[in-house]
Amino acid sequence: MARICVRLFGRFQLRRGDGQPVAVDGAKVQELFAYLLIHRRRACRREALADVLWPEATPAQARKYFRQTLWQLQAALDGTANDASDASAARVLLAEPEWLQINPAATVWLDVDVLEAAMDTAQGTAGQDLTLSQAAVLRDAVRVYDSDLLEAWPHEWCLYERERLLVGYLHILDKLMGFCEAQHAYDEAVDYGAQILRTDRARERTHRHLMRLHYLAGDRSEALRQYTRCAEALHAELGVAPSARTRDLQAAILADRLAPPAGPSTATASRPTELDASLEALRTLLVGFDSHIRSAIAELERLASSRA
Repeated sequence: MARICVRLFGRFQLRRGDGQPVAVDGAKVQELFAYLLIHRRRACRREALADVLWPEATPAQARKYFRQTLWQLQAALDGTANDASDASAARVLLAEPEWLQINPAATVWLDVDVLEAAMDTAQGTAGQDLTLSQAAVLRDAVRVYDSDLLEAWPHEWCLYERERLLVGYLHILDKLMGFCEAQHAYDEAVDYGAQILRTDRARERTHRHLMRLHYLAGDRSEALRQYTRCAEALHAELGVAPSARTRDLQAAILADRLAPPAGPSTATASRPTELDASLEALRTLLVGFDSHIRSAIAELERLASSRA
């Protein structure tokens, strides 16, 4: 069980591993902890942290505010330990004179970590080529992303991270749409597309994908309505009409001549599976066995003829 669970999507939440909430009073205390968690894979210089959190203060003031905030954060985190030995053995923070970081040995569950793991999993793999285990990782990420990163925070560093994670989230949804289409799970794929459009109403590629999914599910009228929604969104958001590619798709749906789903990628299709290799080996073995049988029969017939 994790020592603490932290949620950064939506609003900041900190709980002990047993589910009990942990009070982290003070906006700057929360901001310091959130910043360290986002950058948890490296150590941060104390001076740099002070500059990020108090950009308008003098260096001396920023260092003073930082020391006070760090003390408050450490006190809150020490309160998450089950006993004194736990607090000292696996502190959440590793503090050095010039550096501060999240302790890699501490058991911390972080919703951002779930999303970033899925981003790594999806990298370089087409949606239709995802394995079932890879798709499960992506689905877990979609479930934890219930809102943008620390959505009410206006801090500049947070705006950048919020956009980065949002792009990753949309990328994951795209991959899941492709995976579900390949699995003929059209309703689930449509749901993922709807999630994308709730964030980016004018994402034309997603509208096209939804048109295709509705058609493949046997609902041509809904596919055509999706085109109308696409045209309205593009006009309202960007003042443009659908692209030629989208209009061509609409025409194919109107004519009822949309191509069926594409099969596996060429690279995947051309790569022999273990079953194919086993079958080929069996054929070779049988051919050789048949040759030996024929030779033996011929030899027996020769011997029988010579004795006669």
